[in-house]
Amino acid sequence: MEEVILNAEVIDDLATKGDAKEAAKVVNILVGRLRRNGDVPIFKQLSERLDEIRARAEQGLITSIQFIKELCQIATETLQAEKQIEPIEQIASGKAALTELF
Repeated sequence: MEEVILNAEVIDDLATKGDAKEAAKVVNILVGRLRRNGDVPIFKQLSERLDEIRARAEQGLITSIQFIKELCQIATETLQAEKQIEPIEQIASGKAALTELF
């Protein structure tokens, strides 16, 4: 299985080139990341937005370029949200480790 690193560079390339195969890869990555963090409200909102734009694209209500632009926006917001919750998780796991020691 090929892995796509979802970072700012990939998102910019996707937005400027508009490659449908890359868009499908990004959707799959986003779905996995959003499910992994599904209990956090911001990820629930992002997941709902992703479902909404996918449905609109399937119905032909938005163009492929609009879909890719919105997909890139959701991907960017997902990365930002992951960065925000990462330090919180590290602190929580550190406290749990200290609690187990004492």
